[in-house]
Amino acid sequence: NRTSRVACALGAATIVASLFAGNASAGTKQPVTPLYAGVGSHYSTPLSNPLGIFYDNVKKECYVADTGNGQVVVFNDSGMPVYRFPHFVPGRNDEPKAGEPKSLVVDAEGTIYLVDGQAPYIDVLDTRGRSITHIDVPGDSCGQPERFTHVALGGDQSVYAITACKTPRVLVITDRTIARTVVLRTNETDRACINGLTLDPQ
Repeated sequence: NRTSRVACALGAATIVASLFAGNASAGTKQPVTPLYAGVGSHYSTPLSNPLGIFYDNVKKECYVADTGNGQVVVFNDSGMPVYRFPHFVPGRNDEPKAGEPKSLVVDAEGTIYLVDGQAPYIDVLDTRGRSITHIDVPGDSCGQPERFTHVALGGDQSVYAITACKTPRVLVITDRTIARTVVLRTNETDRACINGLTLDPQ
């Protein structure tokens, strides 16, 4: 059996993948391989402030939200970059500008759900990073455009997205629509920001 373990230091410029071969309990493993991004024509460019990572168990690929470089980089299970795509968001006069992808998941059909620090919606992308649709979110009471901090994938393929506002919410998305919303109660005098979410696969 082959087990892939991917460790991510959020906010660091380098993501390290430890690839374990054979029986992990026997202590046999391959050397740690550093992962790099690649801007322009050079794959040797280090990642810049990567804030999200997702391992696709179907295709055996690792997706990294290379936030500082405004792109997503895809690595194979050997730690080699195989594809990358920039993520754009609407700028002034709706002109595309480089975004800040923060978190993403890939469902069993290969659809990518991505949240960007510069976008008030969840971007639904195909396997090559082309936008299929946006999932817009109803306004909240904080008076600011909604933003997202993290997405996670449930065992039933539902997508869970956390909003960043005075009263954070978890949006549960099924079939590309918001199925329900869970409000996370916080101290009304403090602004809350939840940056992570883990789901029990069961």
